[in-house]
Amino acid sequence: MREKPIIFSTEMVRAILDGRKSQTRRVIKPQPEYKVPEWMTGSQNKGWVYKDTCLYCEETKTRLPIADCAPYTIGDVLWVRETWAAADTGHERPEYIYKAWPEFIGLNEFAWTWKPSIHMPREAARLFLRVKGVRAERAQDITEGDTIAEGMPNDRAREQFMGLWNGLNYKRGYGWDVNPWVWAIEFERIDIARHRFNEMIDSAISFGEQIARYKNNGGDKC
Repeated sequence: MREKPIIFSTEMVRAILDGRKSQTRRVIKPQPEYKVPEWMTGSQNKGWVYKDTCLYCEETKTRLPIADCAPYTIGDVLWVRETWAAADTGHERPEYIYKAWPEFIGLNEFAWTWKPSIHMPREAARLFLRVKGVRAERAQDITEGDTIAEGMPNDRAREQFMGLWNGLNYKRGYGWDVNPWVWAIEFERIDIARHRFNEMIDSAISFGEQIARYKNNGGDKC
């Protein structure tokens, strides 16, 4: 099991906690590039496509396997970095609080000294996700169902997602109109303690099976 961090905004953390969000899209960096030859026009230029778990450029025969390029793969466990603060309790280990807690909705922004999600340490993480699927697509390929899985409300979900996307990516040069290539990542929320316990049990069973095979093959005889 690989554990890797992933950043979510406060709004999206609340959507995950509410069970409304099970997908996220992240810009592929660097973007797949292909310079069209001057003589190539129209339908002849197919450019990049996604098939067989690879980004593939038909003209140059270039393949970019997801396993080599994607930031996350199926089975990875992601610990969520979110806006947080450390409350001094007088103990050696601080008590962590999170801006996404329902109790903080509508409260004064300056009531706490909030720290950016990027600076959140692993020990402060309280939300864990397991990757169920990863694929490459263009931003505008998102379906209505996928926009809802992204945590958007059912009413005008695609329009809402477009606004969210531009708010996060427009100034970075990856706005909706650019239609960049993205990683579409599907996930499920997990209980990390139970997940690790199950892994420990599976490892113990696997080890026991190996010992049994060793004995069956005469490995315990001199």
